[in-house]
Amino acid sequence: MGGRTDERFQSPAHQREAMEEWAQRRFGEEHRWVEWFEDLDQTGSSIDRPSLNAARECAEAHGAHIIVFDLSRFSRSVPEGLTALATLERSNVQVLSASENSDPTTPEVELSLTMYMAMNQFQVRRLRDSWRNTIQSNRSAGWWHGVAPYGYRRLTIEEREKAPRVSGVIVIDEIPAAHVREMFRRFLAGTSAFAIGRDGVKLGWFQRVGTAEAILSNPAYAGMVGIGERAPAISKKTGQPLRDSNGRVKHFPKPGSVRYHQGRHEPIVSQRDFVLARKLRRLTRTQKPYQPIQMRWSSAGRTECANCSRNLGFHDKSKQTGVADAFYLICANRDCTAKPGSVRVAELEHLLAEAVTALALQVRNVSDEMQLRMSATESSSREMRRKLDASIANLRIKRARISAVVLSETWGEADISESEAKEALKLVRDELLSAEGQLAQLGPDAPNQGRLTGLRSSTASLAELWPALTLAERVAALEAIGAVVRIKPSRKRADTLSGRVVIAVPFVPSQDADGPHGIGWTENPP
Repeated sequence: MGGRTDERFQSPAHQREAMEEWAQRRFGEEHRWVEWFEDLDQTGSSIDRPSLNAARECAEAHGAHIIVFDLSRFSRSVPEGLTALATLERSNVQVLSASENSDPTTPEVELSLTMYMAMNQFQVRRLRDSWRNTIQSNRSAGWWHGVAPYGYRRLTIEEREKAPRVSGVIVIDEIPAAHVREMFRRFLAGTSAFAIGRDGVKLGWFQRVGTAEAILSNPAYAGMVGIGERAPAISKKTGQPLRDSNGRVKHFPKPGSVRYHQGRHEPIVSQRDFVLARKLRRLTRTQKPYQPIQMRWSSAGRTECANCSRNLGFHDKSKQTGVADAFYLICANRDCTAKPGSVRVAELEHLLAEAVTALALQVRNVSDEMQLRMSATESSSREMRRKLDASIANLRIKRARISAVVLSETWGEADISESEAKEALKLVRDELLSAEGQLAQLGPDAPNQGRLTGLRSSTASLAELWPALTLAERVAALEAIGAVVRIKPSRKRADTLSGRVVIAVPFVPSQDADGPHGIGWTENPP
């Protein structure tokens, strides 16, 4: 098994030739090579490497030994190396080195192996510290280290031949750099980072929506290079250090320790625009997006626990159980002594439909009235949408202008005070959130007039109208007649709703006290 060794790189062909000569002297003509493995560009500081793992599996399967060019190609960690040697020894597999001429069957050579691995471990740590110092020194001088950010690239082969320096040099890649400038321009004009990221994914600029947020917060685009103290990354779940694919512990800058220096690369955006974008991100970070109320079952907000009269809460168990419609209602009152258990929404919907069928509530000309109402609603909705779109566009322009004054602190030029500018910005932001919320409540601009056409001549009761109503309309219908659904306590685990549903209405129903499947009716005073 060959690869890169220490600072002196020897080609795999040279290492293989040296290993074959050593095996010829050691075993004579009777030995046979089972398979060759190359471990190029892999550090020996980790025992968990693809080529080494494959070599160990091959040796155990064929009852062969592992021959390495030198012990640094097996392990440069004393604890991991000794553990791996002991594991292989139990499978009658030995690790032999062509450079050190090792034979682990004798105690003296076993001690030598430990010393060799200790020296290799010391060498790795010394080189690692030296390399970190070199990186810090290069960053302090303004040179870039790491993967080139989006919008930049490394030098081409032709540029390398002419450039006085190659390491740490990045140059602007014009096409993605134009995308970066457009993202900063749109963000400073009032567009959210999420909308910018969504459009970037649609246009094929990058793959993740969150990339836009990372670009807008990266000082590299203003020509800066960050330097900070690094610490091991610890997993919040296990408390153990996070490791990369080579088994090395990941390190990240400590919060608050990063300092920025002027870099040697050309900036894509001005430092003023980057500072304004950073301040704007801080101002808008605390805003919560508008979330319209969404009805998730036909009696949402009107389903109570019969014991404590508290509204039942919606609980989605689809991810836990793997069932698509695993939706339940639960009583979250900790002081409730007789809870209704987990009420399955699908079962409650079925019983509600049967209860509405049994409720002989006449509705006259309801379809014609709903057609007229929906037609008028659609017409007013289109007009309202047009007005809201124009208002949102104007508010975004106004927000961008006031934000520029607030962020650049040009109070005198605008002839207002700092407090007046911030108060004006707050009012504009509140108006914009309100307008966006009203627009979201309108829903999609699609015609709905034909939905009840089939019921125009046949609708005569709420029972016939029920299947055509949306969840929000069903809730409104129950609210209109003053109906409240109460669930009695469960009698056993996974109890059904049969005999446990009571519908309270402010009038006396025209049927028996017990409806279908034992649905109870009671009078609910208004």
